[in-house]
Amino acid sequence: RSPGAKNRFQTRNRIDYKALGIQDLCTRCAKNSHKVAECRVDYDAVHCSSCNRKGHVSRVCIVTLSQKLKPGRSDSANLVTHVEVDRPYGISRLHTEVVDLFEVVPDADKYIVTVLINGKSQCMEVDSGARFSLLSEDDFNKLDLKLPLQPSNTFFRSYSGNVIQPKGKVTVTVAYRGKETCSDLFIVPAGHTALLGREWIRDLEIELKEIDTVFQAGSGSFPINSVITPEEIIAEFPNVFSEEIGCVPNVEVKLQLRQGAKPIFTRERHLPYALRARVEKELDSLETAGIISPVTTSDWGSPLVVIPKADGGVRLCVDYKCGVNERLVSASFPIRRIEDVLHSLRGSKYFCKIDLFKAYMHLKVCPESAQIQTISTHRGMYRMNRLSFGIKTAPAEFNRIVSQVLQGLPKSESYFDDIICHGATLDECAHNLRACLKRLAENDLHVNRSKCSFFEQKIEYLGHVIEHNQIRKSPDKVRAVNEMPRPTDADGVRRFLGLLTYYSRFIPHFSSLSYPLRRLLRNNQRFTWSTECESAFLRLKDELCGDRVLIPFDPALPVILTCDASPDGVAAVLSHPVDGAERPVAYASRSLTPSETNYSQLDREALAIVFGVNHFFNYVCGRPFTLVTDNEPLTRIFQHNKSLPQMTSARLLRYASFLSGFDYKVRFKAGKENGNVDCLSRAPVHQIFSTMDVLIGEEVNQIFAEQIFHISSHEVTFETIREETNKDPELRSIIESLKNGCMDSEYTLHEGTLFRQDRIVIPASLRSHVLAELHETHLGIMKMKQLARKYVYWPSIDSQIERLVKGCEQCALTRSDPPKAPNHPWDEPSENWERVHIDYAGPFQGHHFLVCVDAKSKWAEIEPVRDAPTTASTISLLNKIFATHGFP
Repeated sequence: RSPGAKNRFQTRNRIDYKALGIQDLCTRCAKNSHKVAECRVDYDAVHCSSCNRKGHVSRVCIVTLSQKLKPGRSDSANLVTHVEVDRPYGISRLHTEVVDLFEVVPDADKYIVTVLINGKSQCMEVDSGARFSLLSEDDFNKLDLKLPLQPSNTFFRSYSGNVIQPKGKVTVTVAYRGKETCSDLFIVPAGHTALLGREWIRDLEIELKEIDTVFQAGSGSFPINSVITPEEIIAEFPNVFSEEIGCVPNVEVKLQLRQGAKPIFTRERHLPYALRARVEKELDSLETAGIISPVTTSDWGSPLVVIPKADGGVRLCVDYKCGVNERLVSASFPIRRIEDVLHSLRGSKYFCKIDLFKAYMHLKVCPESAQIQTISTHRGMYRMNRLSFGIKTAPAEFNRIVSQVLQGLPKSESYFDDIICHGATLDECAHNLRACLKRLAENDLHVNRSKCSFFEQKIEYLGHVIEHNQIRKSPDKVRAVNEMPRPTDADGVRRFLGLLTYYSRFIPHFSSLSYPLRRLLRNNQRFTWSTECESAFLRLKDELCGDRVLIPFDPALPVILTCDASPDGVAAVLSHPVDGAERPVAYASRSLTPSETNYSQLDREALAIVFGVNHFFNYVCGRPFTLVTDNEPLTRIFQHNKSLPQMTSARLLRYASFLSGFDYKVRFKAGKENGNVDCLSRAPVHQIFSTMDVLIGEEVNQIFAEQIFHISSHEVTFETIREETNKDPELRSIIESLKNGCMDSEYTLHEGTLFRQDRIVIPASLRSHVLAELHETHLGIMKMKQLARKYVYWPSIDSQIERLVKGCEQCALTRSDPPKAPNHPWDEPSENWERVHIDYAGPFQGHHFLVCVDAKSKWAEIEPVRDAPTTASTISLLNKIFATHGFP
C-alpha cells in the first residue's frame, strides 16, 4: 500500500451515528428492531423526502442530519440512486439503467476490504448503497485478468451530472474470507474508485460492523483482511525468494563408484567465440558463490555444454554421460507416482506452486565426489562443490532430501523440484504455504520467484491443469500432440502412441482405438498407412482434444468400477457418484493377446472385470465398491450371495475365486447406457515435446525402478543384470531386433535391461541366483511361480521352479499334501505260501468273495460270502483256509 493511501485514511473520521441520533436505528427504514444488514425492506422501495433519493427515509438521512449538525459545511458520503430512463441509442430506444454517484460527508471513513478477483488481490471500498461493483480501467489492466470486455447497457452519473459510460463488464469469481461468488464487474474509465456493491456484499456475507470494529478512527491502521497478497508472503520470507543458491545444512552427498571403476578425463569442447564472454561471466558467478573451485590437475574431467537462453544468458551443463555416469552406482529412492500426487489435491480450491532455484546445487558433495564432478572448460578445470545436473544419481538424491525437508507438512506435495501447497480455503492455503516456506527457509532452500504462482484457483502442475476437484489435460501438451504430423514410419507411430499413453487415463478404450496403429509395430509388419490407420489417428486426436475432465480420487466417496470388452481390448473406468452423476477418476484399457482374442464374449467381459480390479487394485482393495458390467450373466456368476452354476468354465471359476477377496456388488447396465467405457521433433513445437518426454520417462522409470528394486540382492543388481544381458547372445539378438524395429512390442529395452511387459528378462548367467532368491523362503511351487510372474521372466522358468521345489527336502516337509509314493515291487518269496495277498471281491450275483492268492505259486483260494463281510466272518474263513495249507 502506498504511504499516501495510509495517511489519507488516518485523517478521516468515522460517521458519528450517535451524534446524529440514529445509532440504534436501521439506516434504511429507521426502525430500532434491527440493523440495516438485516432489513427486509428493499432498497428501491424507500424514498427520502429530504434529499429526494432512494435507499432510506428522511428520519435517517445522513445528508440532512449532518447539515443540521454542522451547518455551512459541504459534507459528503457515498450514496447510490438507481433511476430508470429511456435513453436514445441509435435508431431504436434502449432501456438503460443510470446509477447516480454522489460524494457525501467527506470526513467519513471508507470501508476498505481486500478481495481476490480471479485469484488476484484487489482493494475495494464497500458501499452498501451501490447495487453493482465497479473497477477502474487502470486497476483492471493491473490485474491482468485477460478477460474480454462484454457490452453493457448500464450507465453511471457523476456528482456533476455527467453520465459515465462503462468500458464494459466482465464476469469474474470474487473471494473473501473463504466465501466466493461469480458475478459481473463493471469496468469504468480510469480515475474512479473501486466499489464493492450490495450483490457482492450479500454473496460474500461481508459485515460492515466487523470492518468498523477493526478500523478505529484515528488509529492509522489498515483494515485487517483474511486475504494475504503474494507480496506480503514474499516479504515474510525474503531469503527464500532471493534468487541465489543456498546450501542445505548437515547434508553431504557422496557419489559411490562401481567396484574397479577407474577415472576418466574428457577434453573440453570447442566453444564459439561469441559465447565465451557470457560463459566466463557465469563461471565467475559460480566461483564467487563457492559452487565451483578452480583446480590445476585432475584425473577426472567432463566437458562443459553451453545452452543459450532466450534472455541472452547461457545455461551451463556438463556431459557426464561420456564416462562418469557409467562408473557410478545407481541410487535408489522411491519416486511418487504422478497419479498419486494429483489425487492428493482433492478438496482444495486454492493452489500455490513453488519452483526451487537451481535445485540440485543446494546439495553439497564430499571432496571425493567433487573431484569426480570436475568439469573441463576452455579456461581450465573446475571442481563442482555441489551436486551437478547430469549426474545420474542426482534426481534420486535430491528427491530424497526434499521429501525429508517437507515430511509432516499438511497439503504440501513435491515432485522433484516442483512443490505445490494447497487448501480448501484461502486461510488454509496461506497457512500451509507459510509452513512450507518456513521449512524451506530453515533448510536454506531458495525458490525461483518468476516461476512461482500463488493462491490460484486453476494451476498447471505436472502436465495437468488442476482446479477444485477437477483434473484436465494441459492445453499446451494437447496442442503439441494435435499438431503432430501423420507418421511416416514405425518410429513416428511409436512416438505418437508414446505421447498419447501419458494421457491414456483420459481416453476410454484407448487400446481398442489405437489397435490399428499398434499393428504397424509388429514384427515383420510392412508399414502401410491404411484408411483404418488414418481413422484411428484422427479419432485419437479428437479424443485427446475433447473436454473430458477427471476428478481426484476421494476415499470418502462411493466407488464405481465399470468394465467392458471388445474384440480387440478390455477397458475399465473408475468413477465417483457426484450430484447424481458418475464423475470419472481414471480410464484404463489394454489390448488382448492373440490367445485372448479367441475367448468367447462372456469370457472377454469377465476378463475386463479382472483387468479393471487388478489395474485399480489400490483404489478398490479393502473397501466396498460397485462393479458395473453390460453382460447380465456375469452378474449372476460373480455375485457374492449366489453360488456358481454347476457348468461354469474353469476360467470363470478362477476369475470368481480371484474376485472373492474383494467387497463388491455387481450391477447390470445395458450397453447403450454404458458410454463411459464403451513425434514432435519434426513438428513446430519442439520444447513441448521435450517436456512431455521427460514426464513420460519419469513414469516409465518409476515402473522399471520398482521391478528392479524387488529383485535386487548382493548377487543380482541393476548393474549386473545390464552387464550380463549384454553378454548373453540370445538376449543381445532380441535387443538388436528391438533397435531395428523388427521385434514385437512385447519386449522393451530400458537402460540396457530387457523387459517383457513389466517383467525383467533375466540373462542365463544370473538365473540360478534369481531362483535361489525366489526359493529362499520355501514358498512352494504355486506361490513361487506367482512371485516370479510379477517380476522376472525367462523361457522355461516354470519348469525350472518345479524341478527345484520337488528336489528340496524342506519344501517336501512343509507342504500340506505328502508326495505320492513311487511304485515299489514286492520281493520274490523263496517258497510257496510264504506270503499271501488277501482282499474281497464283489458283490457279484448276490455274493462277496474272499480271495487269498499265494505270492509264489499264484494259487488262489476263494470263499463265497452270502452276507456283507464282517470281521468275524473274515476270521472264520481264514481259519478254514489256514487249516488246509497252514499259516503263511
